[in-house]
Amino acid sequence: MTSGRNTPTSPQTNRLNGAGTAYDAAGNLTNWNSAVYQYDDFNQMIRIRARDLWRSGHDPSNTQFFERSVPPQVYTLGAGAIHHQPQRR
Repeated sequence: MTSGRNTPTSPQTNRLNGAGTAYDAAGNLTNWNSAVYQYDDFNQMIRIRARDLWRSGHDPSNTQFFERSVPPQVYTLGAGAIHHQPQRR
């Protein structure tokens, strides 16, 4: 159990194994908890599409924050930056 959320995991493979969970041939997690993860040819995550994401960071006074992203969101990772694209319902 993580933060009050059930995260079914296989003890044999150490992988998530709940309903709708999928991995690609390289072992990358591609679907979990209604989120879709995409990877480049070097198995580096490049995009996350999800209905419910959390992000954390620090504000200018160096106070850490956690923020929930709702409605559906797309985050594109690359070149040391994260690009956020809100999705319309």
